[in-house]
Order: sequence, then structure tokens, then C-alpha cells
Amino acid sequence: MTQKNLFGNVILLIAAITFSACSSSNDDANEEKHNWRLASIQYSSSTGSSYKDAFSYDTAGRVVKWDRYQDGKCYTNSYNYSNDKITIDNGLMEYECTLSDGRITQQATVARDPDTKSYFYDEEGRLSYGTPLFIECEWSGEHLTKMAWGAISEYTYTTIINNIPFIISHSDAMLEWQGYYGKRTRHLPSKEMRYAYFNPAGPSAEPQLECYEYDDYEYVVSNGLVTEVTCTSHLTKDVAGETAGSTYVNTWKLEYEDVK
Repeated sequence: MTQKNLFGNVILLIAAITFSACSSSNDDANEEKHNWRLASIQYSSSTGSSYKDAFSYDTAGRVVKWDRYQDGKCYTNSYNYSNDKITIDNGLMEYECTLSDGRITQQATVARDPDTKSYFYDEEGRLSYGTPLFIECEWSGEHLTKMAWGAISEYTYTTIINNIPFIISHSDAMLEWQGYYGKRTRHLPSKEMRYAYFNPAGPSAEPQLECYEYDDYEYVVSNGLVTEVTCTSHLTKDVAGETAGSTYVNTWKLEYEDVK
């Protein structure tokens, strides 16, 4: 499975992702406690595409396999963890991630021409920038407010805690979810605005930064768990900078399993 943002644009250590849900009983002594973890995600789009993601964990609660079932095929990312290394095998190539203070500082391909990416963090443990991807992040407290990665994204937020993968991701979604790329933005976004530079007056004119697409997010939360995400994407400009008006909808349904 190729590494890309698989959730946002169609892109917590999992051992600590334990959700408590209570029965409807008013008697605290009879409350039923659960430790939940994400088992699968069913994706569908108004464009007609769909797939299902399924996750397997080791005894420490880390993702060791990410399967995607699509069009009758299964694509798999496998993860192997050691003290200061994580190896990712997607069936076509392997990547080795080097850790420092529990965060990925370098990712390199294995057994092929060098392809190395480096990541840098601020004093709060938040991702600051990455090279040669030219990722640049701006934070306001616990929230990522702007990320430049080719296009420029700006975010506004809900009050729903961000404990699911993919919504804001810049690398391997599973490792980002587990906190290996530093602190995660605290809440789930309500809107993402994407900007790029256009030359409406011709190639000799000064490029103008304009919004070409924006996403509106809605969530269904049940017993403290996000069970459904709907993202309505609005394309306002095409690649040539001409006005566009298309809209498409992506939906993710999340299923959880009770960890005994």
C-alpha cells in the first residue's frame, strides 16, 4: 500500500488508545466498562469508489498490519518495531524509520537507491518541518493551524478529541496515528481550506495565493467513539485557476472491538 494521505483529500500511541463506554444504567456499580480499539474503517465516495481498511495489533497494542480491501484485492502494510527502528513493508518495498525520543527523525528506503526523508520537531514535540518533502507546520497551542506541503492547508476545529487516523496526515497514516511523528493536533477539524498560487493575469504577473478547494467535516459520536465521518469537498478552482463548482462527498464508518 502506498504511503499517502488516505483520508483527508481522496491522507497517541495506540497502546494508549483505550476508550471507556458505559451502559445506560444509572447505577455506577453496574456500569459496564470497555477498552475499545479501532478494528476497521469502511470508506465510500459519491464518485463510486469504496474500500475497507482492517487493522491488526501486537500485544503492546501497536499496529502490525494494515490491510486494504478494494476491487477484489488486498493491499497490506506490515510494521515491525524495535527499540529505535520501525520497518514498514508494503509488498513492493521496505522503509526503515529511525527514532529519537520516540519520534521519527528519518525515513529511508531499504535495498534500493537512497530515498531519505528527515523530520524536525519543536521544543514541545510537535512536527515543525520535513525535508525534502518541504513540509512546514504552524501550531497554536495544541492545534495544527497551517501545513504547507505543496499546497497550503489551514484548519479550524471542533471540540471532538482527535483519536482516529487519517484526518490530518503527512506521511504513513498508521505511524502518525500512533504518535511517532510527534504530538497530534488535539481536536478533529471542522474545516480545511487548501490554497495554491495561481497566475490569473498570465505567466508574467505576480502569482496570487487563492483557495482552490475546501472540506467541511461532520462526525457521528456514540459513547465517546467517533463512528462516522463525512467530508464534503468543494472544488472552487481547477488546475488552470479557472472557476469550478464541483462537490463530492466522502464517508468513513468506523468499527471498534472490545479489548479483553
